[in-house]
Amino acid sequence: MCDRSGFRYWREPLCVMAVVLYVANSVWWKPMTSDPTAFVHCYLGDVLCLPVCIPVTLWLQRKLCLRQHDRRPGLREIGLHWLLWTACFEWLGPRLPLLAPGAVSDPWDAVAYGAGGLLSAVVWRPEREPRPGATPSLSEVVGRATVAALVAGFVLSAYRFGIVFR
Repeated sequence: MCDRSGFRYWREPLCVMAVVLYVANSVWWKPMTSDPTAFVHCYLGDVLCLPVCIPVTLWLQRKLCLRQHDRRPGLREIGLHWLLWTACFEWLGPRLPLLAPGAVSDPWDAVAYGAGGLLSAVVWRPEREPRPGATPSLSEVVGRATVAALVAGFVLSAYRFGIVFR
């Protein structure tokens, strides 16, 4: 019998579906929509950010032994990634034009990231986080935050080099 309680990281159905929607939006819906203020132009990619980036980031953290379990992400993990990536994408990115040319700060993007985070929390139904036997060390916390910031940096720089669809 298959154990469905473990988190499957980038193989999570929500992550896979978010990637498919992102690509469809980039190559099909945006070109078909002439209104530059339409949801598909401005916010759909932002809503999909956390469902795509959290599983990849947690997988990297697990592979680097910075995450000690394979449970679904808790509300705290989702919320902390939302805060970190909002700061990176809406504050840092616009201030580093060499990394992310054309990036602008839009508070509605933070709302869209939050909507994607809420969707993730509903779909992944995080279990109550057990009380850890030992709190994570400072180096583990810094390591996990560094991995998440590097993922944000990759996403920002991917636009510069045309790796990610616009």
